[in-house]
Amino acid sequence: MIVFYGAKDDYAVTKHVQQLQVAFPDMRVAEFSEMVDLSEIALNERLYLVAHGNPRNGDLLVYQDPNNPQDLRDMTREQLLEWLTRRNLPKKFAGGIAILSCYGGLQRGQRYPASLASYIADGLAGHVAADTLVTGAKGYTYGTPEYQLSGFCSVLPISLDSLYSPHSDPDTKVRQWLSHTPTHKNGILSDVLDTVATNKTISQQLQETGKTEEESSGTARKLVLDFTFEAQGIEEKLKDLIKDEITEGNTVIDRVNYMLNNRKDKSVTAWNRAIVNQYILYHNYYLWAPEVAAFAVFAVK
Repeated sequence: MIVFYGAKDDYAVTKHVQQLQVAFPDMRVAEFSEMVDLSEIALNERLYLVAHGNPRNGDLLVYQDPNNPQDLRDMTREQLLEWLTRRNLPKKFAGGIAILSCYGGLQRGQRYPASLASYIADGLAGHVAADTLVTGAKGYTYGTPEYQLSGFCSVLPISLDSLYSPHSDPDTKVRQWLSHTPTHKNGILSDVLDTVATNKTISQQLQETGKTEEESSGTARKLVLDFTFEAQGIEEKLKDLIKDEITEGNTVIDRVNYMLNNRKDKSVTAWNRAIVNQYILYHNYYLWAPEVAAFAVFAVK
């Protein structure tokens, strides 16, 4: 089952819900509310929680005013746990809970010694089956076709946080990318290196071609600037489409249903193409964390 918080023009949440529905077309979808009843969830069905994450503490961010995408407030982990325990989850539920907000698997700030996912796993003891897995992202989450392959979203690791925002300092982007190790042997460096290694940093591999540190930095800067330009264009395209063109309905569910039932619509085709292009772009730059590094997993006691 998919439960989400998101305003109708929230392109990031809409991407998650839509891509989940493409991967799991028979899965129920509901918006976070006191009306949600989880009693009929299958015992082995995964529960997906979709929302924004608070970078200060890893908790969820929800809309105080659904019509104002800027009016976000915390849904604290205590509130989320209370919500889950009052939603009639079966005692034998063992399908797992995937928290798809950014930072859900990371310890953030000084107030909490553990991540949101860890806290929820501890708090659900006695409410669901022992060893039920609670999963949280260790970085920035993206709704992509990865759901169709692994059942989980794509994650940009926190070590590459400057590449999340097109407005981050360019020098930081270059430094972080040079320190990064490629996640596969193809991609953008195939045009620069004879062989792309997955056990050496990008900086090490560029310098092994005979480039000086300064030359390596220059090569990386051009590639990173190209990435930033393309990534920003894709993001702006998605924002414009959901705000100005795919406007049928007043909720995320309405918008997603329209997309699923009108796949030949010009705007829907452009939306789907942009998501695929983003997925491929980040893959070509080695930015998607492998699943084992993308998520922290905690078992209910």
